[in-house]
Amino acid sequence: MIKLKTEKHRVFAARWIYAPAKHPRLAGLVRPAPLRRALRALLWLISLAFPAACYLATEYIHFAAIGPDRLERFLQNRTSVAIGMLIVCYLLWVCLLLLFKKPSAANAVLLCFFGAAAVASHYKHALTGDFLYPWDLSQAGNIGELVGFLSGGIPMLVVAAALGALVLACLPSLTNETLALRWWVRVPIALALIILMTVTVRVPALGKDFLERHGMSSANAALQDSNYTDNGLVGAFTVNLLSMNVQKPAGYSKEAVEEILSPYQPIGASDDFASPDIIVILSESFWDPKLLPGSSFTDAEGNPADPIANFTEISSRPGAVSGMMANTALGGGTVRPEFEVLTGLSTDYLPSGSVPYQYLHRPTESFASLYKSMGYNTYAVHPYLPAFYSRVSGYPQIGLDNLSFEEEIYAYSASSDWQWDLRGKHISDHSFVEYIEHTLDENQGSAFVLGISMEAHQPYETKFKEEDLKVFAENGALDESTLLSFRNFTMAMYDADQALGQLVDYIDNREKETVLVYFGDHLPTLGTNYAAYVQSGMIADAERTGEQDRYVTQRTPFLIYANFPLKDSELLTPGTGNEIASYNLLNAANQMIGAPRTRYMQWLADFGKQYQSYNVRMKLKMTDALQQFVDAHRMITYDRIAGKQYSAEQ
Repeated sequence: MIKLKTEKHRVFAARWIYAPAKHPRLAGLVRPAPLRRALRALLWLISLAFPAACYLATEYIHFAAIGPDRLERFLQNRTSVAIGMLIVCYLLWVCLLLLFKKPSAANAVLLCFFGAAAVASHYKHALTGDFLYPWDLSQAGNIGELVGFLSGGIPMLVVAAALGALVLACLPSLTNETLALRWWVRVPIALALIILMTVTVRVPALGKDFLERHGMSSANAALQDSNYTDNGLVGAFTVNLLSMNVQKPAGYSKEAVEEILSPYQPIGASDDFASPDIIVILSESFWDPKLLPGSSFTDAEGNPADPIANFTEISSRPGAVSGMMANTALGGGTVRPEFEVLTGLSTDYLPSGSVPYQYLHRPTESFASLYKSMGYNTYAVHPYLPAFYSRVSGYPQIGLDNLSFEEEIYAYSASSDWQWDLRGKHISDHSFVEYIEHTLDENQGSAFVLGISMEAHQPYETKFKEEDLKVFAENGALDESTLLSFRNFTMAMYDADQALGQLVDYIDNREKETVLVYFGDHLPTLGTNYAAYVQSGMIADAERTGEQDRYVTQRTPFLIYANFPLKDSELLTPGTGNEIASYNLLNAANQMIGAPRTRYMQWLADFGKQYQSYNVRMKLKMTDALQQFVDAHRMITYDRIAGKQYSAEQ
């Protein structure tokens, strides 16, 4: 036994106890105390249990958003799914351990990844009804929206739990625990595991086999509500990750596509078609606040007020056409109805919640490309980030050439006398409309202009100051925070409506024939878990289990208005009581102005005549006749986005 005579020797030995690998000469002479060995064993056991704890905590947070006892039922009834996902969690943890060498680092990274995913998904579902999808992370612009879901702040209990878990994750650092493998052993093993997981994701057959072994299927991605209920957050996320490609429909072929379109022949423009300018406005979250039961509205003097008075008045004008448009978004996901309106295709047949533009790597037919082929100049105006929803790369593929995002709007303002203004942290709808007017004034020839506003985008809680309000909403059924959201949303609708009136006045004063197609993309987020809709009695509960709940929450107002007489349409009639699906809106407008119509547009019209407002979220009862239309729509959507484009007509 070595006798430690000096303080220097004792310090040296103590250091050796904590890092024996650095002092090989003392190996065999001094051994760690039993307590020390027990502590190290305990810390390694904690680390080995950490991936399982992360998985269970993630699913606990996830199922808390869905309903009571869901986690217990999931673990009992879907044990094979839980086992498969535990394997995934441990594979990720082993990779991190091999790369970082320290279990504390592996634990902390795994915790941050799973914790952030669970919290983001929980709040996203509470506000929009959608969960966290892989494409939310693959699209850089979506990160800002995910952060927006946390605008109300994270409860202190959640913050405390996260900090406690982080402390637990980092406990092995107290004894400097390290994986005793050289880098030339660790790194190749880690790379091999990463390659294995990547190949499984990239090769459909391998992904399908893995899912089936653990009681899941890529078919789960077709309906995300049941996917995330049946498989949990990690399982559903994995299903989506292994199902990111657009699925080829059964029987897809050139002959099958031709069979759908063969009954139709292209129709040329009407004799009096004057190539009018076409303005398509997606008004962010545009919806009539008066539809919330029990609501009343007054102006600054206390007089009764209509927050969307211009929309109401313009809709009642002779020749104007308005009604409700069925769409595939709620509270978020603007890109889905946007894509459907512009292309006539359906996002029902893409991985649910995905970004359609991420699949466009070649020119794809749309209503914009039709007008471009006719000599129109095409424009897109969106006062926000170009990367958001991959619009900057997707728009050119569907025929939109001249793109103006927030940078272009700022640059124009800096080089001219025109000045934009902010409302609720975004460029105001007033400035947005003025920029569209400028675009049309500068255009030579005929123009197709897509405009997507931003002022009314969430969050609503902090959008306006009290002194900024010009119209005031009251609803005795709403709690204080939900009422604040509703009041600010109502003010945003007032501003959007004022901008609409401004744009219609501009159209009326133009000599060139001009048509406006105006629509809302989705109902707004008004509190967590659809609070305003539930508290007011508009829907039965947050799960929308009432018979009419889906119907009332999946429809937004639309308006078609022109400064010249519109023609009759198979799909819409003059007046205010119309219904239409998002993918048929521009098809109807096309008929009303006498523009040319392709075979596919005629097929869409037949679909719309039989089923005015079908999409998968409306939960309509499936019949044999409807199934034929659905299968055909799926076939054409796949053909144009991911197939051989047999249906190309331009």
